[in-house]
This record gives sequence, structure tokens and C-alpha cells, in this order.
Amino acid sequence: MNVKPSTIYEWEHNISLPDELQLEKLSELVDVNKNDLLNEEDIKLFNSNFVNHSYKKRILKKIAFFSIIGLLVFDIFAILIHIVSSNINKSFKYIYEAENYTIDTLVCEINVKYDIDIEKIIGNSIKYDYYSVKKDENYVFSKNHITPKKIGRYDFVVDFINVRSKTKYRLTILEIRCYDINEDFEMMKQKPSGSFILNDDIIFPDNNSFVPIGGMPVQEKFRGIFINPNDFIIKNLNFSIQSGIYGLFGSVDDAYIDNIILEDVSITISDNGTILNSICGGLIGDATDSLITNCRVTGTVKGTYHVGGLIGEAYNSSVKYCFFDGTVNQKGDNINEFHNSSGGLIGFNDDGNQPATRCTEIINNTVKGVVEADCIASKIIGIIYDVSNNYNIAMIQNNNVNVKIYGKEVYDEYKYISQK
Repeated sequence: MNVKPSTIYEWEHNISLPDELQLEKLSELVDVNKNDLLNEEDIKLFNSNFVNHSYKKRILKKIAFFSIIGLLVFDIFAILIHIVSSNINKSFKYIYEAENYTIDTLVCEINVKYDIDIEKIIGNSIKYDYYSVKKDENYVFSKNHITPKKIGRYDFVVDFINVRSKTKYRLTILEIRCYDINEDFEMMKQKPSGSFILNDDIIFPDNNSFVPIGGMPVQEKFRGIFINPNDFIIKNLNFSIQSGIYGLFGSVDDAYIDNIILEDVSITISDNGTILNSICGGLIGDATDSLITNCRVTGTVKGTYHVGGLIGEAYNSSVKYCFFDGTVNQKGDNINEFHNSSGGLIGFNDDGNQPATRCTEIINNTVKGVVEADCIASKIIGIIYDVSNNYNIAMIQNNNVNVKIYGKEVYDEYKYISQK
């Protein structure tokens, strides 16, 4: 390193060579050309470092440049994809009908999860590449499961997309009917002496949690009025229990029930005949001092003690212009072989220790189907039991009967038993 004698500039030991800017400042300070501050070796080293430094700067600039270019290209590509997909979506033809498929009905309870097989429902009626379920606040859909969130009737809509033909089928594949079964009848349970009118069809879901109206011993007996002037239908009443007094109504007393229509009833009590209160009928388990008119029941009623197509047990009641068509099945004789009984219309009739003037009337009814029993089976009433020796505790007139009966003892109308 060469420095003029008149100027002293001290370099620190092992200090790195100054960069070009420092040399410029140093040359101005000592009034020496910057190249004169370095010897040949220093100049070579300086030029080498300067070249490397400049090269690195150029590389960094290139990296930054190409990074910016890459981001711009990516953004442009994303925009193009959006534009193209939008144009493709706009070019899809929407179709709202398809041949050879029918809309299924899902009858369900609120907040209960149900399996849905979309591919099975749609079958081969259309060709599609994939499907998308339309979002709806009425239900939650996830992985072939649907959970209804609102009571009422609404549609389950699915888009089926065929990419090649640019076709989108927007189809209703399910009509959802969601109920809170117990809530539908809650007023009748809360006001068992009130008057009520059925104002819509009701369809019970399978495996529902329904508790009968007037279900003893939790509730009071129903003592009110329930009518159906507009012929609405209650369908698929179903439950399977260990014991109890069951039907749409559990127990009624001094009630009036008219034109209640029950279709596809399925009631099963399965206690093997060991419990005395295992009583069931399609409409009513136990009826006392009540008037039942124009009611219709179809389906199957299975029980162990007293089993009837319409009523399990009747005491001093009137059953007129009613209809049953189905199967009555009584299994078990563990309680009392003499008293276990079943009938196409009524399973058992008792005078309730009442005078003969208060007899059960069974007039102008129609009974069809099959009665099967391990004990007593009858086409109309299983047993008429005369506790008070009234001999006139039932009036059976003008009934249209077409019933096949199978049992330990079988009777065309009833089996009469007195206390004697």
C-alpha cells in the first residue's frame, strides 16, 4: 500500500479492505487517487471482491425480478381460470326434470340423523359425473347423513353435473316431512278434557318416541273430544314395547272420538303374557264410558293379554260405524288362560260392575282380516265378561264381518263368561 509521506493513515490489523465508497472518501481526504492507495495485490483483491459483490447484487436483482414475474403470472393464471370456469358454469344447461325416477318421502323426527343414499335414490335415471347437495337451513347434510332441523315439509335438492354434456340436473330427490310427534299431540295430553280437531295429515317416523294420549300411569285418561271432519289421515303409527296400555290413545274415559283414520298401524307388546296391563288396540288401549264412531284402522296389532284391532278393552262404551282391516295377534297364556283374549274389533269387554242398562254397543261396524291367538279368538270381541251377572252387557248388531280366526278357542262373535 502506498501513501504519501506527508499523510499518515493507520490501518487496523487484519481489517478487511474498504469498499469503493470508502476508498472514494479516503482519496478525497488524503487527496490521492484511490488506485494509488492500493498496491497491485490489493487492487487485484479489491477488484475480485467488487466483482463478486456486484455479481451477487445482480443475482439478487434477477431473483427479485423473476419472483415478481412469477407472482404476476400466477395471478393472471388464477384470473383466467376464474373467467374460464365462470364461462363454463354459465354455459351449463339447467334441467329440472328427469325420466324414470320418483321423489321419495322421508318421514322423520326433528334433530334425528337419517342415512341417505343419493346414488341409490337417483339410480340410472340420469348420467352424471358428480353431485352437489344444495345447502338449506332446514337440515344439515354430511357424508350421506341428513339431520332435519325444522318441523314441516320441505324438499331435499341435489345438483347432478354432467361435464361432457355441460348439463346440470337440479332435482328434488326427497320430500322431507319432519315432525315432533309428541309435540303434535301435546295439547291433548296437557288438556285431557279439551275438544280437538285434526287439521292435517300426520305420518309417524319409524322407530319414533311417541307416548300415547292418556298414557297411564303418567298422564290422565283422555276425557275430551277428538274429531276429524276433513278426513285427514294418521299414518304409520308404530311402536314396540315391553308392556303397557297402548294405541293412539292409551286410556279414555267419557270421551267422544269420531272419524279418526289410522293407516298402516304396527303395534307390538312383547312381555310374553306375564303382565296384566299389557293391553293394546289400534286406536285405543282401554275405553270406558266412551263413544267411538266412524273410526278406521288398518294394520297389525300384536299383544299378550287383551288385544283388539280397534280397542284392547271396552267398558260400557259404544262403538258404531267403525272399520278394521288387518291382523290381530295374541301370544302368551302365562297369566290366565281363561282371560287372555283377542278380537277383530275389541279384545275384551267387561261390565265394570255396572247395571245391565249400561252395556257396550257394537253396531254397524266392519271387521276384516285375521285374528290369531294362543288363547281365545273371536271375530268381533274376544271375551264378554259378566262380573255382575247382567247377561246383557253387550249389544252386537248389524256388523259386517269377514275374519279368519285361529286360536285355542274360536268364536264367531264373542266368548261369554259369567262370574258363576
